Amino acid sequence: MKTPAATFWAFVVAAIVPAVALAVLGVIRSGELGGMVGVIIFAPFSIAATIFLAVPAFFIFTRLGWVNLWSTLLVGAVIGAIVATLLRPHAFDPMDFWIMCSVGILSAAAFWITRNWLTVVTRSE
Repeated sequence: MKTPAATFWAFVVAAIVPAVALAVLGVIRSGELGGMVGVIIFAPFSIAATIFLAVPAFFIFTRLGWVNLWSTLLVGAVIGAIVATLLRPHAFDPMDFWIMCSVGILSAAAFWITRNWLTVVTRSE
């Protein structure tokens, strides 16, 4: 059984990953390290998406017995799409949409890896 602590820390990692990924992308696009300030800008959105979208989705999928790698990645993509739509409702940009979906998948993968790794580590102690 997955431990609640592993799940908690996996959500913490999942909330940090999008902020860092988007800041790094900003640095790559601009070519300046000042873009790393983007972590501070993106963090509130990332934390909010995790708390209000990812956590409820996790509990619903857990209740239904649907938590697996593919459902986790799919939910990450959907959350990325929701965030992209909410952030720019009147100025849809397909590139931003796909970037946000990819960042959502990256965050979901970080959640999955962290949760499973911490579960294995805590079992071996």
